[in-house]
Amino acid sequence: MRIKKLFIREGTVKRREETQNENFYYACLYDILQRPIQHAEKIAALNHFKAKIVKLHNARRARGQIEQRTQDILQEERMSLFQLIKRRQRGGQREISEMQDWDQGWQTSARDILRVFSEHMRSKYRPIQVDEDSVRTMLETGYGCVPDAWNETLEMPITAEELKAVVLKEKSTNPPEETV
Repeated sequence: MRIKKLFIREGTVKRREETQNENFYYACLYDILQRPIQHAEKIAALNHFKAKIVKLHNARRARGQIEQRTQDILQEERMSLFQLIKRRQRGGQREISEMQDWDQGWQTSARDILRVFSEHMRSKYRPIQVDEDSVRTMLETGYGCVPDAWNETLEMPITAEELKAVVLKEKSTNPPEETV
């Protein structure tokens, strides 16, 4: 029990230090952006701290990886050939390897796929050109207005039998009178 508490405490301290380091690196990035220094120096300093942040994230992700190295897996935990094939198939299904662009050409590089996707999203969510006269005409056509001939039918009270038939989901023996 003492060993477990020791590991928990060490893990907590390590996570706290990593968070403090990450916050420090972000503060450095902000300070660099605020300083009036040469553009080339600013880019070099930003890249330096960006690399440190990426390294922290990669180390954190590597610790949390589900896939373990073979020497860490016990004999009972080894994956079967079927499981390995299924894992590879699922990974292949999640990956976009080619995409068709607007000119009906197939794009296979990651950069081109990203470009086609971003063009698609821009065109999908861009503002729509609207003719104001068409909108006025559409609003004046009377959507939501009920013809006068229907008012009499809509104002007729619902009988108890009709209500009972609907509630019990039975067909009414006396259908309501139709007024046309």
